[in-house]
Amino acid sequence: MRKLSALLFVIACGDDGNRHTPDATPHDGPAIDGMADAAQPQPVTITTIASGTPNPGVHVYFLNADSSVVLATTTDAQGTASAVMAAGGSVTAIDPYRTGQAFGGFNDELYTFMSVKPGDHLRLASSPAPTTITVTATMPVDSNGSAASYEIDSPCGTASATPGGSGAPATTPLTLSNCGATTDFLVVARDANGAALDYFFMPNVAVADAGTVSFPGATYTAAATRTYTLQNAPLGTIQLSDQLVDANHGVYFRSTTTSNGSASLAMPDFTGAKSIVNYNFYPGGDSRYTMLEWGPYTATYTTDVAARELAVFQGSPTYDVASHSIGMQEGSGATPDFILVQLDANRSNAHTWAWHIVAPQANTTIVPVLPTDVYDFNVGSGDNGYVQSYTAGKVTGGYDAVRAYLLSMDGGTNGATLGASGTATLEDFVLAFSGKPAVLQHRTH
Repeated sequence: MRKLSALLFVIACGDDGNRHTPDATPHDGPAIDGMADAAQPQPVTITTIASGTPNPGVHVYFLNADSSVVLATTTDAQGTASAVMAAGGSVTAIDPYRTGQAFGGFNDELYTFMSVKPGDHLRLASSPAPTTITVTATMPVDSNGSAASYEIDSPCGTASATPGGSGAPATTPLTLSNCGATTDFLVVARDANGAALDYFFMPNVAVADAGTVSFPGATYTAAATRTYTLQNAPLGTIQLSDQLVDANHGVYFRSTTTSNGSASLAMPDFTGAKSIVNYNFYPGGDSRYTMLEWGPYTATYTTDVAARELAVFQGSPTYDVASHSIGMQEGSGATPDFILVQLDANRSNAHTWAWHIVAPQANTTIVPVLPTDVYDFNVGSGDNGYVQSYTAGKVTGGYDAVRAYLLSMDGGTNGATLGASGTATLEDFVLAFSGKPAVLQHRTH
């Protein structure tokens, strides 16, 4: 679920106050004689990264809101393209995650950011193959020696082990991915049911391939029981998870289910832990909700589920060829901030493409009409076009906070302006009888 992964990533990473990628210098735009720096027009910039490497030569269209062309270009050696444009336009990249792609074949991928604003730095990036190392980790015996097993967690790998014989420490190989020279570790002693008994947290531990990791002087602390109260929750099963996050991303993850809105988990609430609570459910009809809340860890968690539900979907999303528009009728509930849509198309069984679009919420969204210099990707009356997936979302900070990152496969690298705490609600359209994303009708006139 790319959209959920992106939100989890930016929530975990926090914000550096800038809307740019750390590997690219913010583009200040052209200088204008006699104009102070603060008044210079700020461009919209997009960066494309394939498998961790800047991707040059990606076709990019900067369009005004009426689909007139501001700039048709390709990304440079740094995988970046920029244009000064008015607010409200769109930016589309073709096959940003591929290299050497010939258009007009099968499985092209288009990514469109709508209602962009000057100063935006949009990101489309896929992560490189992980660089892994293996260490041998030794976990000291817990405080009362009653652990049935031990779990060692870090932002880049996790493993478990049973206690050694005759009170000896538990030892296990541990594979770590993209850790760097140091990482943080959380060691949890567990009972026979896998619940946390006690734990210790140790940051900035040196790691090296084929090396050893031990924790001299570590002191276990009893795990706390965290309670969850989901007020006004719908009938039926709710899947609930809690992820503890440190300064270097997610460290500890646990999940449970509830049918009455109440739950509890034994959690190792280490100093400085941030929590991301995630719960999802099917309220009935054609919707599936995913709700997130993040902030400093507290012993109790309470939320009003009904107050966070979005305007319910009425019917199915449709694509109208004549108006180049995607439609979805909504009923009562909170108004979403944005929508995420995948529009799939097939032309004469000879070419297929998927068009991923992020836009402000609207019952009708007009899709940009793209230039046809490399290929005509506009879905026409002779094409088979349909809405493959449709998601509405509401998030702290609104559409501005997440626009630049929601279409990226890695979720960005420096976070969005989501703040230290907040909430997000995602509503997916699904077929009620199957629970799978809908493949919907093609409409022509």
